[in-house]
Amino acid sequence: MKKFLVILSIFLGLSLTLLAQAASHIAVVDMQTIVQNSPEKKEADKNFEIKFKERETKLKIEKVDLEDKIKNFEKNSPTMKQTERKKLQKEIDDKRDIFIKNMKSFQNDTSKFQAEESTKIFRNIKSIVKSVASKKGYETVIDFNTVIYNKNDKSDITNDVLREMLNKAKK
Repeated sequence: MKKFLVILSIFLGLSLTLLAQAASHIAVVDMQTIVQNSPEKKEADKNFEIKFKERETKLKIEKVDLEDKIKNFEKNSPTMKQTERKKLQKEIDDKRDIFIKNMKSFQNDTSKFQAEESTKIFRNIKSIVKSVASKKGYETVIDFNTVIYNKNDKSDITNDVLREMLNKAKK
């Protein structure tokens, strides 16, 4: 029985040592903060504005014009001749179809742009996180928002990643 207790205590001691050692190789990083402060994200936001602002304005004008035509139709249709009513209804239907087509195209283009930019941004951030973690001796990096408890503030490498990212952007 004594041998069993000695072996068990040695096993537990080694297990705790390994756990402590493994925990010291895990870092956390606040990805939300990093993405929001990323120079690439700010640049992507600027490019988005430049690329899509004019189309967005045109869509808003189309929408207002269509809504005005519909209101006008609803207001005046009881007093209109049937041929005028049909003509105006066809015009409204055509404008609605064009608006819907333009809106879908706009949404597809903006989604594609955002997906491409997000991929670039995350690829760069991942590279910087990997570099910082490697320099500091961490083997695993976890997003801060997925960690329930982190006793060791030293394992938060968010500020180091931000510094590295800003330094890389200046070059």
